[in-house]
Amino acid sequence: MMKMFGSFLAFVIVVDAISSANGANIIISLLVPGESSHAKGMSAIGGALTRRGHNVTILTSSTVGTKGFQKDDYNKAVQYKFQLPPDMPDMETLEKDFINLAFESDLKKKVKVMGMIFSVMRIGCQSLLDDSATLTLLKESTFDILIGDSFDGCDALLSSYLGIPFIAVTTGTRYPLFNEHTYGVPTPSSYVPFGFFPFSDKMSFCERVGSFLEHHLIAKLLGWSHFGALNEVKDKHGIAPGRSIPDLLGEAELWMCMTSFAFDFPRPTTPNWIELKGLTDIPVKPLPQDYADFVDGSGDHGFIVFSLGTHFSELPKPGMAEAFARVFSELPQRVIWRYTGPRPRYLGNNTMLVKWMPQNDLLGHPKARLLIYHGGLAGIYEAISHAVPMVIMPIFADQPSNAVRVEAKGMGRVIEKDSITYETVKEAVVDVLENPSYLENIRRYSGIYRDSITKPDDVVGFWVEHILKFGGSHLRSRALELSFIQLHSIDVLAFIVGIIAVIVFLLYTCCKRCLSCCLKSKKTKIE
Repeated sequence: MMKMFGSFLAFVIVVDAISSANGANIIISLLVPGESSHAKGMSAIGGALTRRGHNVTILTSSTVGTKGFQKDDYNKAVQYKFQLPPDMPDMETLEKDFINLAFESDLKKKVKVMGMIFSVMRIGCQSLLDDSATLTLLKESTFDILIGDSFDGCDALLSSYLGIPFIAVTTGTRYPLFNEHTYGVPTPSSYVPFGFFPFSDKMSFCERVGSFLEHHLIAKLLGWSHFGALNEVKDKHGIAPGRSIPDLLGEAELWMCMTSFAFDFPRPTTPNWIELKGLTDIPVKPLPQDYADFVDGSGDHGFIVFSLGTHFSELPKPGMAEAFARVFSELPQRVIWRYTGPRPRYLGNNTMLVKWMPQNDLLGHPKARLLIYHGGLAGIYEAISHAVPMVIMPIFADQPSNAVRVEAKGMGRVIEKDSITYETVKEAVVDVLENPSYLENIRRYSGIYRDSITKPDDVVGFWVEHILKFGGSHLRSRALELSFIQLHSIDVLAFIVGIIAVIVFLLYTCCKRCLSCCLKSKKTKIE
C-alpha cells in the first residue's frame, strides 16, 4: 500500500513539474501601498492563469501583503518594503484622513484627497525601486511577462526595468492616468464621459463642454502633475532615458478592462482592448446560520442589504445614520446593515447591524429585494449578476459616475451624500422597492451580463498566451504615433479649407473682373 502511495506521489510531482515547465513565468503587480478593492480582480486573473498551468508570482506592498488575494490564485508572493517619509503621518492616520475628507463636498478638499492618494502612490513606487533586494529577486526570476494594475504608471517602469513586456489592467472602465488617451483608443468627449464628472452618454451642451474639459484639460493636468513628479524617480534609477512615462504606458501589449456593457455606456474600442466581464463572480454559498435565520424570517417582503464598502463602515454625521435607521424602521422588509458607528436611536427591530457581511451570498438569496450601496464596482456587478435593484449613495472617486450608469439604465436610484434626510432616503428606497420597472430593467441587464460566448477564465488565458506567443504589435493602432494635428486631421481640414478659399477667391476675382469689363464696355457704348 505504501509503495502504491509513493508511486502516486511521484507521479503527481512529475506531472506538476511538467506543468510548471510548460507554463509561463508571470508576475502580477498590485503596487497600491494600501488595502484596495483592486486585489479581487488581480487575484482572479492570477487564478485563471494558475489553473492553466502557469507559474504566477504576485508583487504587493509590505503594508498590504496578500490581503484580497486567494491563496490558490498564485504560486508565490513577494512584497516590496514600503516606507513613508519621516515627515508624513502613518498609513492608519492617512486612511482616517482620507475617509473624513471623502465625505466632504468642497472642491478644494476633494482635490486634496486626490493629491494625497497619488502622493502615497509615488512614495510606493519610489520604495519599490529603492528596494534593491526585491528588485534583484525579481531580476533573477526571469519573468516572461508582467500583468499590472496600471493605476499610476509604476508597473510600466517596473516592466521597463525588468526588460519584459507588460499587460495593463484596469479594474474599472478607465483610470485617471491610464485611459483611452494614454492607449490611443478613440474617445469622443461628446458621448463618452471620462468619469471626473457624473455625466451619462446623453449630454446637454453644458455637459459636453464639461466632458471636453475633463478629457482634454483636467486629465492632462493630473497626468502632468503626477508623471512630472514620478519622472524624477524614473530618472534616478536610469529607467528608459529620454522616454516619458505615458509613452511607456502606451506600449502595453494589451489592455484588459474589467467592465461590461450591461453596465457601461457603449463606446469605441480597439483590438488590443479586451473586455473582462464576470471574472470576479463567485458562486453563492450557504449563509451562516444567524444570517440565514434572519433573512428566512423576512417572509414575502424580503430583505435589504446596506453596505458602504470596506472603508466606510461609519457615517461622519450622526443625522445621516438616524435618517437611514428611521426609514428602515418603517419598512416591512428586514435590513442587514454593515455599520460600526454608534447605535442609531431610531433603529428598528427589523434591522440587523453587522461589522461584516457575506454580501455576494446575501444578494444571491431569493429574498434579496434591494442593495443600498456607495457605488463601488464590485458590489454593483454582484447586484447586476443577481438582479437586485439598487439605491446608490456615491462618496468618492469613480462612484458618482458609476451611480449615473445605474440610474441611466433604470437599475436603481441615486441619493446624494450631501442631501441625506429622512425624506430623501425614504422617497428613493420606497420608489425602487415598489416601482416594478427597476426590477424589470435589472433583470434584463443581468441577462445581458451573464450572456457570454466563453468563460472569463478562458478569455484571460487565451489573450495572455496569445501575447506570450506573438506580442501585441499587430493589435495596436497607429494613433499614438501621430501628433494631435495629424490624429484629428486638422492639417487635412486646413488644406481643404485653403483649397476652397483659393477657389472662392479665384471665382470672386474672375466674377469681379468680368463685371468690371461689362460695365466698362457698356459705358464705352453709351459715350
